[in-house]
Amino acid sequence: MMNPVYEVFERRFWDGKYCLWMRWMLVLAVSLVALFVPNFADFLSLVGSSTCCVLGFVLPALFHYLAFKDEMNWRRASADVGIIALGVFLGVTGTWYSLLEIFSVKIPLLLQEIRGLIGTSQSPLPHGPRSLLPDQHLPHLVRKLGPLPAAPHQRLPPLHLHLQPPRRPLPSVSEWWKTVSLYTDQTGANISRSILIAGEYSDRLYSHGSHLTRLSIQQVIATAVKSKPFPVDHKNGIYLVLTATDVSVQDFCRAVCGFHYFTFASMVGYTLPYAWVGNSGKQCPEVCAYPFAVPGYMGGGGPGALRPPNGDVGVDGMISVIGHELAELSSNPLVNAWYAGEDPTAPTEIGDLCEGLYGTGGGGGYIGEVRRDGGGRTYNLNGRRGRKFLVQWIWSPTLKACAGPNALD
Repeated sequence: MMNPVYEVFERRFWDGKYCLWMRWMLVLAVSLVALFVPNFADFLSLVGSSTCCVLGFVLPALFHYLAFKDEMNWRRASADVGIIALGVFLGVTGTWYSLLEIFSVKIPLLLQEIRGLIGTSQSPLPHGPRSLLPDQHLPHLVRKLGPLPAAPHQRLPPLHLHLQPPRRPLPSVSEWWKTVSLYTDQTGANISRSILIAGEYSDRLYSHGSHLTRLSIQQVIATAVKSKPFPVDHKNGIYLVLTATDVSVQDFCRAVCGFHYFTFASMVGYTLPYAWVGNSGKQCPEVCAYPFAVPGYMGGGGPGALRPPNGDVGVDGMISVIGHELAELSSNPLVNAWYAGEDPTAPTEIGDLCEGLYGTGGGGGYIGEVRRDGGGRTYNLNGRRGRKFLVQWIWSPTLKACAGPNALD
C-alpha cells in the first residue's frame, strides 16, 4: 500500500530516483499517526477490508479472467473465480466487523444523550432528584493501573476503609459520608452509609499502554472484570480506576482531575458505574493537587502550598478527588439522577457545587478553616489508626448548602 506513495514522493522531490531515507520518513510519519490519532486502527481496518481486498484479490483475478477466459482451461478459470470469491468474502466480512467496531461506541453515546434529554424538564439538584439511583448499597471495587505508587512510604491511604460507621475522632470520614447518604432514589431509599471494597485488580504491565482515553479506560475495566476471581456486580457495584504518575489520560490536567460515567455493554459486557482518578504528582500537582501545590501565578501572594496530611502531594491530591467522585458516582451513577442545571451531558453535581471548599468561610480561592497537626500537616477529617485527610465539602440536600463535618457553625 505504501509503494504508490513512495513513487509519488520520489518523483516530486527526488527526480524519480529510489530514496531510502524518504521512504523511512514516510513510514515513521504513518506510524506516528497510527499511534496518536484516536481510533486510527479502526479506520485502517475499514480501508484495508473495503479497498485492499478489492485491489489485491478481486480486481486482478477478475481482469485476468476477462482477458484470458477464451484461452484458459476450467482449472485456471476456477482458480480466478475462487480468488474473486475469497476477496469478496474477506472484503464484506472485514468491512462489516470494522463498521461494528467503529459504531459500537457511538451508538450507546447517542442513546445516552437521548435518554438524558428526556429528563431535562425535572427540577435541578437543590430541589429534588432526576430519575432514580439503581440501588442504595454500593460495594466499592477498586482497579489500579501501574504501581500506585511503588515506594512503600507512598502507599495510597485507604480512604474507603474509613467510611465505615464505627466511632472515630471527630470530624471523621464517616461523618463526611453521612451527607452523601442523605440522598435518596425515587422510592425514598437512601444511599448506603458504608462502602465495602469487594476486590482489587492491578495491571502493573500496563497492558493497555500508558496513555488512556475515556473509552480505553472502559477497556481497562473490561480486562479487570474478565479476570478471575475479580467480582462483577452490575447492580450494586461501583468501580474505581486509579492510575499511576506515569500514566497520561485524555483531558487529564487540562480539563479534569477525575471523572465518572458508566461502561457500555458493547465494550465491557455490563453497564457498570465507574470513576477514574489520576495521580497528578509529576504531571500537574498545581492543578489537581491544590492546595498542596499552587500555580506559579500565585507564588507571590496567597497562603502558599499547604503540607499534605500523608506526606505525598500527588496521593493526597488524589484522595480529595476520590471523595469528590465517589460522592457523585453514588448520587448520580448513570448520569440521570442528582445534578443541577438543564444539560445532562454537562451536569453540575454534588461535588462540583462545592469545588475548592474544605472548611467554614471558604470561597474565592480560600479553602476555609481547616486543622493542622503538630507537624504542620493540613487536614479536615480523621480516619482509622490516626490517619488524616483533606477532602472537599459536598452539597447537602437538607441544608441547601455545602457542608462538612468540620464546619464551625
